[in-house]
Amino acid sequence: MNPTTPAFAYDFFLSRRGTVAAVAREVADVLAGEDFKVKVQDYDFASGGQFVADIDNALKQARHLLILYSHDYHSSFWTRQEFYNFLASVAVSGGKRRICVLRC
Repeated sequence: MNPTTPAFAYDFFLSRRGTVAAVAREVADVLAGEDFKVKVQDYDFASGGQFVADIDNALKQARHLLILYSHDYHSSFWTRQEFYNFLASVAVSGGKRRICVLRC
């Protein structure tokens, strides 16, 4: 590995609204079945945990952001922040990080 290339703990972080939680679990399972490392709120965030810190860590640890885009995605402050923060990291990544969108 190139010493200037950051190592990522996960290939994907799934960003989603609660309305598509079941889809998030299904997508995570399919990706994991193909040997991708996936960070998803439904499996990886502790109930009663520190949600904001969990999101921040997930965004830093994942190479790519996979948005499960639903009709209400932009109505949430939190999903908008996930997108905006990850977009900033994409801009400086030299093509190493990407945002993917799956319309739900």
